[in-house]
Formats: sequence, C-alpha cells, structure tokens
Amino acid sequence: MDILGWIIFVALLIGYFTGVMWAVVLDNDILTGVNSKLPLDRQFRLIGYRGSELWDQYKILFPHGTLLTRCR
Repeated sequence: MDILGWIIFVALLIGYFTGVMWAVVLDNDILTGVNSKLPLDRQFRLIGYRGSELWDQYKILFPHGTLLTRCR
C-alpha cells in the first residue's frame, strides 16, 4: 500500500504542476494581447502587475475572448 500511495502522490503532483504551467502560459497570452492594444505608457510590465487589473482590462479590450475563462 505504501508504494501505491507514492504513485498516487506523484501523479497528483505532476497534474498540479501541469495545470499551473498551463495557467501561466495562458496568462502570458492575455498579457501579450492586452499590451498589444495599449499605448506604451499604459502597458503592463512582465513582472509585478496585479492580475485583477490585467483581467479587467482584458474583459474591456476582448469582450468575447476565451483566454480568461480557460486561464481560471
């Protein structure tokens, strides 16, 4: 039973990190899309932005976009 527990643990851990990495990739796509529509002085930095502000701006610029739903 001990080995089965470790196998389940490792499988769940791999699944968790895969989900987190996919969310990071989608969030980067959102950042790139929003920054492409904003002027240089209003663009979000790569590091240090607030997710809620970026997501609100994404909803305004892309009202029918699906990246935000897939990211969450």
